[in-house]
Amino acid sequence: MARPRSKRPLTVAITASAGRWVAFVPVGDGKPRRKRSATMCAACKVEPRAGCACWEACADKVRELEDQVTAGAAGTAGRKPTVEAWFTTWLTDIAPHQPGGGSRRKPLAVRTLDDYWSRCNNWIFPKVGPKLVDQLSADDLDTLYGAMYADGRASAHVLKTHAVIRRGLSVAMQRGKVTRNVAAMMDNPGSPSAHRKAAMSLEQAEAFVAMLDGLPDGLRWKVHLAIGPRQGEVLAIRWAYVDLVAGTVDTAWQIQRRTWRHGCGGSCGRKRAAECPSGSLDVRAGEELVRASAALVFCRPKTWNEGDAGHVVKLPEPLVKELREHRKRQLEARLAAGNRWEEHDLVFCQPNGRPIDPRRDYGRCVELLGKAGLADAGTHVLRHSAATLMLELGVDIAVVQEVLGHTDIRITRGYQRVSVGLTARAATAMGEGLFGTSSATTLATARSRRRRREA
Repeated sequence: MARPRSKRPLTVAITASAGRWVAFVPVGDGKPRRKRSATMCAACKVEPRAGCACWEACADKVRELEDQVTAGAAGTAGRKPTVEAWFTTWLTDIAPHQPGGGSRRKPLAVRTLDDYWSRCNNWIFPKVGPKLVDQLSADDLDTLYGAMYADGRASAHVLKTHAVIRRGLSVAMQRGKVTRNVAAMMDNPGSPSAHRKAAMSLEQAEAFVAMLDGLPDGLRWKVHLAIGPRQGEVLAIRWAYVDLVAGTVDTAWQIQRRTWRHGCGGSCGRKRAAECPSGSLDVRAGEELVRASAALVFCRPKTWNEGDAGHVVKLPEPLVKELREHRKRQLEARLAAGNRWEEHDLVFCQPNGRPIDPRRDYGRCVELLGKAGLADAGTHVLRHSAATLMLELGVDIAVVQEVLGHTDIRITRGYQRVSVGLTARAATAMGEGLFGTSSATTLATARSRRRRREA
């Protein structure tokens, strides 16, 4: 159905110019005027006259723009940038310094920016990059997401790409580049997979710990399983953060691998950006570059905020004892290494004191978990397992949240895997409440189960 034409009088004049009706409407953004035009019909090209259908079409555009100006949604004057040009400007000049969307009050993390760049370079720019940012449509985005699904990308991957586009267009609206966020007007193109996160059972965890006994790096994995830190947080633990008397450790730092960038845009001919004469590495204030060749940086975890005192966690007493022995062995190794030792005060490090590369650490974890019967699992399974085991052993979920360092208890619930042990406790409680099962019977059952495990 055609849009009814408004008879409201115009506040600006429409004139003929080069075969088009032209009008300039003030938009109040510091620029004097903004143009709206419509192609003239054959009759008007011979004798320009107001009141013709083509003149009315231009008048409708002028009234529409005046309505937008009145509502404060006219945007800025001038030609709009392409999607590629705008997103490049956003990720280069705005996102590294501007807080993210929602409740975030700090600039985007470096690794998050790297992920945004990856999605832009691999999908957004090739598919919709040439489009003007104010002409991007829902059909364009549907085509993009369809191509991603056809290429076998997971639903969660498509959803995250959609979130990047939505955030980029939101910033464009703040800057007057677009008058609407087409990505925010659409339904989400996918959702994160709902499969259960892998986690060890109590029996698997006990077997895993027994396997670690005697291994040179066994303590590193025991600490990871006991308190559930992120991989980078374990690798960044320094002796200055460990209190062997109180038995606590502060996990308020992490080691993170960063990505070198070509400062020349790749024109130097070198495949590795680290070898580019103008290569750059994003290391922000308060961070420490510890290995330039591997681009390893000491930085704060993503949940850390300015002014936080730290994240101090109590360690199990058996691990505190092992840490004391580990400290003695490490001092002996340091003396034996002599000038080959690189001092970083790290609890878990290479034989020469250098920090452990997260990539090699991940490969080692996959190897150990494979031997324990958990194939296709990485370091994060230890974090999931720590949460599950603490809950299964009766630790309150609020305490688990504090140990893991989550800012929201809903995140902790996402790490929880309802195991057979937890359902057994629920069955015991219901048996006592509904069917009169005695506590003595419950204790006998628990003892029997414990004896079977020990056997």
